[in-house]
Amino acid sequence: MDEAKIRRTLYVVSTLGFLHIFGHSMLIPILSLFMVDLGATVLLVGVVYPMLSIIHFSLGFLTGSLSDAFGRIPLIKIGMLIFSISCLFGYFALDVWWVLILLIMMGVAMAFLWPTIQAAIADLFPPGEMGEGIGKLELISLIGMFIGPLVTAISIERVGYRGMFLMSFLTGLVGFVASFLLTKESSRVDSSVKGKKFIAEIRFFPKFFRNRGVLSPSLAAFFYSFSIAVVQLYYPLIASDRGLSISEISITMMLWNSSFILIPFVGRLSDRIGRVLPIVTSLWGACLLLLAAYFAQGFTAFAILLFLLGITKNTLMPVSIAQVAEESEATMHGAGLGVRMTFNQLGKVISYGIMALTLTFGISTLFRVAALGCLIGSFIYTFTLKYRN
Repeated sequence: MDEAKIRRTLYVVSTLGFLHIFGHSMLIPILSLFMVDLGATVLLVGVVYPMLSIIHFSLGFLTGSLSDAFGRIPLIKIGMLIFSISCLFGYFALDVWWVLILLIMMGVAMAFLWPTIQAAIADLFPPGEMGEGIGKLELISLIGMFIGPLVTAISIERVGYRGMFLMSFLTGLVGFVASFLLTKESSRVDSSVKGKKFIAEIRFFPKFFRNRGVLSPSLAAFFYSFSIAVVQLYYPLIASDRGLSISEISITMMLWNSSFILIPFVGRLSDRIGRVLPIVTSLWGACLLLLAAYFAQGFTAFAILLFLLGITKNTLMPVSIAQVAEESEATMHGAGLGVRMTFNQLGKVISYGIMALTLTFGISTLFRVAALGCLIGSFIYTFTLKYRN
């Protein structure tokens, strides 16, 4: 594939990632509040919300392997379509159980889209340049994560919860139409073996757990996601309890994603200095910031903490993706990244369960549990790398 086609594929795939993340991020600040508005208790929110991550982690390796065998494009199209339909379903939700179905559909969409999108970018670059390539993908797609909460903050008072679901539906529909810009030559996947290759990858799955180069960054993603889940689920409730309005909550979550502009530089830096130092630094930084959040009061304090916490997220996630892609075989990027996605989402699922149990000690205690997760993650990541095969 020549440079022009590589560049075109990079930006088309990244734009699809942007559209999905933008539509998804418009809903993140309001999902837990929407469930409470429909009559759910805080405990029920903690039980229902994890379905998104449960479905995501359950299907991550499967969809990654499917994209290796059948190509990236079909799975991207299916994922965008499912996401848009899920948002339309949320628009008509009558009670919290409708939201449960919505979250299941959103989890399926994420499982189809993200291992596939990341693998499609990894296909385009040699190992020594994957950090920069993944960084460009994350930059473009995470612009959506930055402006999604901002759009929610501006629009929520005018259109309400259901209006936000309708806006996300339209965004997903645009993404589905845009996915037809991808052509067969956009992917290097050889789908001629299809079913045989898919079965071979499923049988190869256990070997990924013995590959420390894949396992270590996947564990780092697991513990970081375990910790950061408190922001994604309970932060709106904690901030609301401490006096922040919905608009202020949306703005602070926008600041959480505002450091996305650093991602290409982080990716390029990790190409030069290695992946280990950025990942360990991110885990330690997140640990300290989550401890500080336990004592935070007011809009300014939360805005600063979430901005700094976002820097750790926008460092660890793209660097861990690049490390996994490098350590996976060239024809199995989807499977390797699917393993990482499985660990990433499993961390969230376990976190939601533990956080729900921790609620008996007060909702703010969740920040301390989250900080402990990052601390443990930094030691386990370093240990598994030290004794890698």
